[in-house]
Amino acid sequence: MTRFLSRPLLLLITTVLLAVAVLVVQRTGNVSSATLQEEPLGQTDTTPNSCRYGTSGIGTHANFVDDMRLGWIIDFNARPPSPIAGVEYMPTVRIEQQRDGSGARINAYNLVSPPSMAALETLVSNNPGLVWQIGNEVDRYQWQDDLWPQAYAKAYHDIYYTIKANDPTAQVAPSALVEVTPGRLQYLDIVWNEYRRLYGEPMPVDVWNMHIYILPEAEYDQNGNLVYSRAAIALGTDPSLAILFSGGNPALCGNTNVYCYAEHDDINIFIEQVVAMRTWMKAHGQQNKPLILTEFGTLYPYREASDPPEGSCDTCYSLKDEYGNVFDRTRVTNFMNATLDYLENTTDPALGYPDDNYRLVQQWNWYAIQDGSPFFSSNLVQDDGSALTPMGQTYKARNIAQGFDINLRLSQTYAIPVWSGGGTATARLTATIRNNGNVPTQAPVKVTFASDAGMNNVIGEVEIPAGVMGCATRPYTVSVDWPGLTPGLHRYWVKVDRENVIPETVEGDNSGSSFVLVDPQQMLLPRLTR
Repeated sequence: MTRFLSRPLLLLITTVLLAVAVLVVQRTGNVSSATLQEEPLGQTDTTPNSCRYGTSGIGTHANFVDDMRLGWIIDFNARPPSPIAGVEYMPTVRIEQQRDGSGARINAYNLVSPPSMAALETLVSNNPGLVWQIGNEVDRYQWQDDLWPQAYAKAYHDIYYTIKANDPTAQVAPSALVEVTPGRLQYLDIVWNEYRRLYGEPMPVDVWNMHIYILPEAEYDQNGNLVYSRAAIALGTDPSLAILFSGGNPALCGNTNVYCYAEHDDINIFIEQVVAMRTWMKAHGQQNKPLILTEFGTLYPYREASDPPEGSCDTCYSLKDEYGNVFDRTRVTNFMNATLDYLENTTDPALGYPDDNYRLVQQWNWYAIQDGSPFFSSNLVQDDGSALTPMGQTYKARNIAQGFDINLRLSQTYAIPVWSGGGTATARLTATIRNNGNVPTQAPVKVTFASDAGMNNVIGEVEIPAGVMGCATRPYTVSVDWPGLTPGLHRYWVKVDRENVIPETVEGDNSGSSFVLVDPQQMLLPRLTR
């Protein structure tokens, strides 16, 4: 017997099934958090560290990571697990472009760390659930990973699918580029387009990644030739897009195509780069993805009065900007505060990540805890490793002041077509949740499926173990079977933490609904005429 539905309902169902099979449940409400008291070095508070705040260049300063309550670290290598208990380690797969016997680049790549695909497979399978970066500053000429965008597209494809084959729970992020400038965005465009050309599909990305520095990319030499400057022209891109060096001339500061030393800590340019990255993501259908900032800070040296005299060694100097000002600790701390104000508080429904309340950036990583270079103005730990610098003290205080919280969110439910084969059908119901708080859950989380909005007629329930990571960068997908369905439309509802076991900042974003359509081929669609 053919089952009939009303024309308006048929139009609704047809539109939903043809357009998209995913219903995204939007979050409502405001996040609030309690401030915890600062703990001394070696703190005993058992609250997990915040996933929002991280650092890089760990070296022998691991004890300060926990003291600052930082939740994630990068050392630009691939050697998990984390050297610090309770702190997430983000491995970086290092690569390089292949060259022929004459040293010329060829359109291929080599693995550097780990040294082979077999080694990568072992590393991934032994350390499930991590976020993997594929490359570090691959756009940087003669520094870092140094690949043309066409070669990087190949490397990304091979490494991405190797990681996923050995750990489906892994998340993968592309390499961060040196900064977010027109030339760097063109590099991304080339990678994106080359990937589709080679493999016939959009480039798969779980988490987008960026560095933010304010560094010139090109300058003119004494013969009027355009040559590489501090950040270098992004490999394989149009040199005319490059941001120019001021040459120390303050009259050029403020020009949109020039970066001055004085602008290295300009909060407005920092904001421009965040917005440019999010704008690029939206233009490429990637707004509904997390964005992490794996390096930011200042890179110019500064020596204190107690340090060796100026000029007594190759590194014993302070860089001065076009106006004669140095990058002392007060200046760097002011820049840190300005950037953290922006990162912590800025949301934008037009550009931000919906699953994180439209926050623009989900996690940030200050460079560095200790760079290893004398007089590095951005270090969080003193050169001798004895204590936090003023920047380290500020970073710690800002992190602790934001509080530590959990917020579970029903991210997605799915519209499902199934076929009965002449009898009844069984549908696989699926939902995805995320935690956009800043610490992981400490207890198991139950996800309940029901056939009524009151959640009284339970179809099934799935328990996710404790440890649902925060910052909305990890999806947790669960499924149950719903048997005995007759032809037609069947709605279902989903509720996360139905019994309110988990203390959360917002409870109104834990539920949602979707539907199963049994035997859609038997539905009579309306006749359309022109």
